[in-house]
Amino acid sequence: MAIDLRKEYSNEIDEVMLQASKSNMVIDDEAGEFVGVNTVIYHKVTVPTTVQKYGRDQLAQNGSGKSLYGDTRGIGLAPETFTLSQDISDHIFIDRMDEEESCASAGMLLGEYIRLTLQPTVDKYRYKTIVNNAGNTVYGTTVSATNVFSLITDATEVLDDAGVPEFARVLVVTPKTYKFLKNSKDIILDEEVSKEERTEGVVAKIDGMPVIKVASSYLPEGVQFIVTIPSATKSPVKYSKLELRDAGNDGDGTFLNIRYYYDAFVLDNAKPCIYVVTSGAEPVVTP
Repeated sequence: MAIDLRKEYSNEIDEVMLQASKSNMVIDDEAGEFVGVNTVIYHKVTVPTTVQKYGRDQLAQNGSGKSLYGDTRGIGLAPETFTLSQDISDHIFIDRMDEEESCASAGMLLGEYIRLTLQPTVDKYRYKTIVNNAGNTVYGTTVSATNVFSLITDATEVLDDAGVPEFARVLVVTPKTYKFLKNSKDIILDEEVSKEERTEGVVAKIDGMPVIKVASSYLPEGVQFIVTIPSATKSPVKYSKLELRDAGNDGDGTFLNIRYYYDAFVLDNAKPCIYVVTSGAEPVVTP
């Protein structure tokens, strides 16, 4: 008989996934509006970029579509449609004696799988999506203790000019970049963060901006740091199944069946909110 681990160990699973994740602080898991089997819709808002002059000394022209407030203009609400592509799974056998002799519970084995395999896979995909869709990328740059302050302030300047909210930004760094932050004489690093923030991956703050340290292997090769806002990247999970069942005639033990159906998308309007610094070379675009 199969056991639905999502129900049986829901609290443990949620806690392990939270602790294992290195990307939950930089994405928005809002599901959006699912249409059909594997399509999700988010809405792109377009507003006028200029204002009009109030016609205080003019008469309203009734019926002409104009008033003292100016020409009638609309606000666009166009759908952005994305198709989920990450339908991942696993089928793991646990020998009866291995389970008995190691005293390993199903919840513990599942937790280890999430921590070491499932969540890193999801995190790496999310970061790859963020980097590949960044509106601002600085190529061929290696961070050091002497230039890290300048590079980060360059990033915040660009985001300031783009109108990206300051309070919503997060800074993602590799361990090496974090070391340079700590050694920079120009940076005041606030390492007084709460236990809850540390659980979510925050190791410090710079000018109120949370600093999230992740292993270099989680980021595309060469990436030194990322500045982004969580709402820029949507990462919906449509389906999650974690099932434990007896192996029956296939062996003396149990099977752990896993399926995780998700994806990550950067909204078109949000691409200017992402700033990446990488040591990699700028890709050559063939006309």
